[in-house]
Amino acid sequence: MDVFYEQFVGRKDDKFYNFVKLSAYAAGIIALGFFSIAKIAGFVLFIIIAGVIFIVKRKLYAEYEYAFTNGEIDIDKITDKSNRKTVSNFHIRDIEVMAEKDSGIIKNSDFKYDKELNFYNKNNSNAVYSILLIYSGEKLKINFVPDKKFLELCFLMNNKKVII
Repeated sequence: MDVFYEQFVGRKDDKFYNFVKLSAYAAGIIALGFFSIAKIAGFVLFIIIAGVIFIVKRKLYAEYEYAFTNGEIDIDKITDKSNRKTVSNFHIRDIEVMAEKDSGIIKNSDFKYDKELNFYNKNNSNAVYSILLIYSGEKLKINFVPDKKFLELCFLMNNKKVII
């Protein structure tokens, strides 16, 4: 029997993101204004500013999708509502431990990680869980916000190392 579950972790547009988005469009309009009155230097300057703001805007908006398939966990990062990239992939049986980020199990663990990866939005209200694992020879601490069903599936596949 195949076990498959997907969880989408979206985000709400905050005021800063909306400001950056509006600034990108405003800089583009100002650039067109300079172009229409033949001020090439102003046009080029505002095109560059609009481009930089547009790139920053794309990096600011990040959503995550967690997929659980027969014990295999895939974490995808979605930027600017359109670009999807798999940022992590591992099997639940390969983890050292999975528990709430602020729990004593994680804080008091003697597992010394090389890198900490955050796959959740800062304005999230759900509990943040951490996974400690060795992936491709690198010790990682992965922070994410699974829902109840995702946690239960992880627990079913590895009940000795998943603490709910």
